[in-house]
Amino acid sequence: MSMSELQCLIYVSTAAHSLGARDVAAILEKSTQMNQHDGVHGMLLLSDGNFMQCIEGDVSGVERTYARILASPLHHRVIELLRGPVTRRQFTGWNWAFQLGAKREFSTPGIRQFLESNLQEHLGAGAEKTPEETVLRTFWDTTAKPYHAW
Repeated sequence: MSMSELQCLIYVSTAAHSLGARDVAAILEKSTQMNQHDGVHGMLLLSDGNFMQCIEGDVSGVERTYARILASPLHHRVIELLRGPVTRRQFTGWNWAFQLGAKREFSTPGIRQFLESNLQEHLGAGAEKTPEETVLRTFWDTTAKPYHAW
């Protein structure tokens, strides 16, 4: 794989400590800056103290980003789920979604639609789901439980 080819890497991890809204805001700000610097795009999901991140970009940018993630004290039990070449980016820009208790936030309405709609309807009739889309949706569907006010 040449350094200019696109690569995708998806991992999961567990927060090292309980995260509040300020912690999440700081993580999002720092990751946005660093990802722009490394030229990577993707999606960061946080739910119930667990992270899942999809990183897309050229091989060197993905490797730099992942090395920084592995060294971060913010989380532990980092497990790489998927790594490989991709023909196009699934995500443009830097996207995120999180749930802290009853609070859910999304970086864009499109990300909210991707995570909360019927995936096949979102992609369009007859469209093939990519492994990245399937893994991200499965994580969100199983960890981000809908909030119900009693």
